[in-house]
Amino acid sequence: AAVSSRNLVVGYPERTLPEWVRKPFRAGQRWSQTETQRAFHLSASPLRIVSAGYRAGKTRGLVTEAVFLALENLSCVVVVVSPTYPLSRDIIEPEMDATLNDLGLIDGKHWTYARQARTYKILGGRRHGGADIRLRSAEKPKRIVGTTVAAALLDEPALMAEETFRLVRRRVSDPRATHKAMVLAGTPDPGTWFARMVESPPREAEVFFADTR
Repeated sequence: AAVSSRNLVVGYPERTLPEWVRKPFRAGQRWSQTETQRAFHLSASPLRIVSAGYRAGKTRGLVTEAVFLALENLSCVVVVVSPTYPLSRDIIEPEMDATLNDLGLIDGKHWTYARQARTYKILGGRRHGGADIRLRSAEKPKRIVGTTVAAALLDEPALMAEETFRLVRRRVSDPRATHKAMVLAGTPDPGTWFARMVESPPREAEVFFADTR
């Protein structure tokens, strides 16, 4: 029997996740959660900003949120943007693999990864459909601009041009999405547009500060 979505994610019963996700989907049991992490994952803000230093766990939080958003927006696209292709390959890919495994989702059964297309596909079956998590690079923003998405997450946005943020944000407009969201997570290096945004965020944004471990 399907497990109720209210019992799926330890610590996050408020997230509207599909019932086809069965045990052992166990978010939160393989790593400790701080109050900041919990508040971040439960925020309903359309624009969430995570300001954190080195080894603060911001990439794990961003990737976990990408999975949650994909599960909440089946048949839609979620895009994760890195400053460069090597950073996406060397940081986001292994973090995504580890996160999906830690959540109890099995490669080949619950998800697949098409390396050439740089797309994770969450498999919901014939009845429920699935969702794509596409990994993209800010080096080629035109590959992002042509896609309408349910959610977009930028890793280390201070290393990207501000115009990339604007272009990507305009693409978060899929009418099928039940939870549209934009997430920025990175280190606010002084003098960057991201640092200025952290200091003076847009009215619709919610800012989270994560401590370095």
